[in-house]
Amino acid sequence: MGFNTVVMFRNDAADVLRGNPREVAEAVLGAMNCLQDEERGNLMKTMGTRHADYPALYILAGNTLMEVTAETLKDDWIKEAVQDVLRRQGLRLVRDNPRS
Repeated sequence: MGFNTVVMFRNDAADVLRGNPREVAEAVLGAMNCLQDEERGNLMKTMGTRHADYPALYILAGNTLMEVTAETLKDDWIKEAVQDVLRRQGLRLVRDNPRS
């Protein structure tokens, strides 16, 4: 396992990004601090598209990117996986206002 880089693109800037693909690629690669190797398989994964009004927490663990939202935490498997990753870092997931 090596380093992972999370990249956020603002959708309302897509026209500027689309018009400058080389600059975008160079900026992403410049932030990564590593070399690309086509033989290593899945070299890039996006965080997914989210509206600014609906926050998400992203956890990089190993070579995996996990999206944590109120919705994803309803899945017991995801909730346990997130809690396991946090536990290994000496952290824990606490709900501020428990719902019945």
